[in-house]
Amino acid sequence: MTLKNADVLVNLQKQREQIEKQLSEFKSAHDNLNADVLVNLTANHLKILGAIDILTQIEETKETNNPPQDEVVVPEEDNIPESE
Repeated sequence: MTLKNADVLVNLQKQREQIEKQLSEFKSAHDNLNADVLVNLTANHLKILGAIDILTQIEETKETNNPPQDEVVVPEEDNIPESE
């Protein structure tokens, strides 16, 4: 069986179209995957920054509101209730 160049050319053009379509779909899926990964990383980064900021504020508040452990706070005598 002899193949004619015209028939081979038509088949090759069809294959080229299929391959280009598959490459385009793969590239789009690959680009979307990278974009999704980037969005997830950015969201996680912002969450971590927010958590660090909140915890830092909590720790700073603890330091300013609580006296150091080795310091003893003694109430003034005027504030001590007298017993009957």
